[in-house]
Parts: sequence; C-alpha cells; structure tokens
Amino acid sequence: MAKFEIKERDCLSRIGRLETPHGTIETPALLPVINPNKMLIEPDEMRKLFIVNANITNSYIVYRREKLMRMSLSEGIHSLLKFDGVIMTDSGTFQSHVYGSVDVDYLKIFKFQRDIGSDIGTILDLFTEPDDNRTTAKRKVIETVKRAKKSVVVKDKMLAACTVQGGVYEDLRARCAEEMGKIDCDIHPVGGVVPLMENQRYDELVRCIVSSKMHLPLSRPIHLFGAGHPIVFPLAVALGVDMMDSSSYAKYARDERFIFPWGTKKLSDMEEIPCNCPVCSRVDAKELKEMNKEERERNIALHNLYICFSEMKRIKLSIKEGSLWELVEEKASINPLIMDALRFLERENIKEWLERFEPVSRKSAFFYINRHSMHRPIVYRYQKRLLSVYKPSGEIIVREEVEKPYGRVYRKEWERSKTDIVIKSPFGPVPLPLDEMYPIAQSVFPKMTDKESEELAERVLNKLLEKNKVKPVEKPERGKRNLDIDR
Repeated sequence: MAKFEIKERDCLSRIGRLETPHGTIETPALLPVINPNKMLIEPDEMRKLFIVNANITNSYIVYRREKLMRMSLSEGIHSLLKFDGVIMTDSGTFQSHVYGSVDVDYLKIFKFQRDIGSDIGTILDLFTEPDDNRTTAKRKVIETVKRAKKSVVVKDKMLAACTVQGGVYEDLRARCAEEMGKIDCDIHPVGGVVPLMENQRYDELVRCIVSSKMHLPLSRPIHLFGAGHPIVFPLAVALGVDMMDSSSYAKYARDERFIFPWGTKKLSDMEEIPCNCPVCSRVDAKELKEMNKEERERNIALHNLYICFSEMKRIKLSIKEGSLWELVEEKASINPLIMDALRFLERENIKEWLERFEPVSRKSAFFYINRHSMHRPIVYRYQKRLLSVYKPSGEIIVREEVEKPYGRVYRKEWERSKTDIVIKSPFGPVPLPLDEMYPIAQSVFPKMTDKESEELAERVLNKLLEKNKVKPVEKPERGKRNLDIDR
C-alpha cells in the first residue's frame, strides 16, 4: 500500500505527500500528459520551468511502437522520456474510447507498465461511455473489477491505479468504488469522464466524482483522468481529487487556443493577449501570428502550462487559507455550467456527507460569493445544529440584522428582558448568545444577498418557530416610536 501523508485539509481537498519509487508527489498535483511520439515540451524542461516532478504518458502508445517498446524495456520509461521524476502510465483505456477497442491483453499491458519501470501503472479498465445503458455500464463495471483483482497481484513495487467506472449511474459508481476499496491497490482514478468535460457537462461530472469518492477508502488518493480546462480544477479538488492529468495545454495549442483562468480564446480573435506570463511578456499577439506554426504552437503550449500551474498554486493557497469554497464559487460565477454542477451539492444527503469533513473554524472569514455560498457545509452545520439543539426559554423577539457582533446593539435589551432575542441573519436565525461563534461574526456579506438565499434564511427561521411552537413577540426597540400607538 502506498504511503500517503496528509498535511492540510479544506473541504475534501488534501495537501499531502504521496511516496513513489521515483520521488514524492505533493497533492493536489497536476500531471501534464506527455506524448512519447511528439514531445512539444520536454519533461525535463517542464520540471525546470514549473517545478514539475511528475507526469503521465500512455504505455499503450509506447507498446504499439516497436522502437519505443524496445527502448523502454531495455532502458526504462524514465530514460525514454529523459525524466528522472515520477512517471504515471495509462493503459490504453482512452484509446479504446476513441477507436472502439485496443489490441492488447489487459494483464499484458499492466505487466508491461511494471517492466518499463512506471511508478504508477493503471489497469486496462473498460471505458463506460456517458450514453451507455445501465446493462452495458454494469457489465463494464463487473469486468473492470475483475481485471483490477488480477492485475494488482503482479504489480510488484509499482503503485497500482484501479479506475472507478460506472458511467453516469451513481449506484454503479458506488458499487465499483466499494469493490475497488477491497482490493490491494494504491490510487483510484475516476474514469469515463472525459466526454463529460469536453462537453462541459459539469453537473454529471460532479455526480461521478462524488459517487466514487463517497465509497472509496479515505486513505487512498483519487485521480481524475483528462481534467482539461483549469476552470474545473478547484471544484474537482474541493470534492477530493488529489491528482489530475491534462493534455489541454498541447491540445489547445494545436488549435491556437489560449487557456485563461476564465475560459479560452483563439489567437486569431485577439489583438491583445490579456496575460503577463513569461511568454506573453516577451511576445505580443502580432508577433505570435507571424511566427512559423511549430514555434507558435510551442509558445502557446508554454503559456497554457503557465496558466494551469498558476491555477494549481492558487488552489493550494486557498486550501492553506481555508478559502477553497470561495474559489469554487468564483469559478461558478464565471461559468454558469459550473453553477449547475453546484446544485447537486445542495442535496441534503450530499451536504450531510460534506459536513463531516468541515473544520470547526477557519483561518479566514466567511465571504459570500453567490447563491451557493449559503449551501456550504459550514452553513448546513450551523442550521442543522441550531434546529436540533437550540431550545428557547420562552418567548422570542426577532430583531433585524445590525452590525456584527450583534451583542453591541442588543445585549442590554437581552439582559433586561426575560425573552430570547433572535437576529435575522443571512445564515438564518441567530440567538444572541451565539452571535460571536464562527462563522456568524466572522462573515462578510453585501448589503443585499440574492433572493434565493434570503428565502432559505426565512425558511430556517420558520422551521425554528414551528419546531418550538412559539410565535415571535413584537416589542418595539428601546428608543423607537410605535407609530400605530402614537396614531
């Protein structure tokens, strides 16, 4: 079993250290995909520019090319790629998705990965397509689990990556994950999701990740195949993805597309490049357009890598600061399809599961970003405990929200009165004695939130009143005139 040491957490994300035969991977990690037939940027150059100590390549491509196969068997995959860091290999499953099948035995390709010195080898699982019917998806899950059981027996010192399949069927994903959890493997990729990301079906992607993660051993790292655009990185990491690979830097460069934190743009559509990375600081759009195709493609690929790794650094900083949910919601505000994906996380059973991993407090304040902010696990925890534990001593006075902490305004009134004072806040009702607990006092909201969040807070207040069978008492605040009596 691989040694995976966790240093820091936020949401389900983990900054950790995964030990492999050729070094340690710090998670969350992005592994650039290296095409052994065409290395647009050499792995060693990536290491120097981006401090990359791990990448992924396709063992099936190496196996199919006689020259590459011989060299990798005699000298090792690290010599073939001229890289002495961590190398993960895929098995050809993606090629089976693209071409319909692969001409190799599943056990033979797994042994091949071991024999060429791969640090992390992947089983040849069966790719479940998003449009596979339940019967087909179930058959592929059963076969994938069978292959995993037989493959791990011959892994030797290589770490075994056993992929969770199941298509878009949550129960099949759960079943596959539970069976994989019983096997002596080291890493669990979430597979069969590339078509979902290519078509921005992020709501279904989230279902696949969550239904897999919920049923896997917490001690094992999770890998996301084909992560694609960095706009999805924060959400994937927040849901427990420890490692991901991406070929988007090269794929987009071939199409002369620039990756930006908010999306992509074609070079032909830009007169100015809104970026200050080392590439874009050195050449402008006009100069790039005048370059020969090979040089232009390489420069765009480098730019794309700078953006991808910059986003990974931002994710790690957010984990350390305890602000990863804010980053996820920021991306959702940019792309409405990610906002759709967050709707799935608002299901009661999902919020309850996420809340189990939520810290008691955070280093930073709670910042409202958008409507999903009020569905974060910390808010769910507060509302759930309030409704289950709080018992008013008698009558309740409901007061409007004022500057925090609320006790500065209402404490004297509370001390004089025998009646509980509850503040109407964006979190829902706040009994005055709780006004300084996290995240109530340590929160930042605009003067007006969205209507959906306001209605949610009102529903929680109504639940509290109904549960305790009390009606709010209307008492004028001290120093304020009761206009009805004055009339």
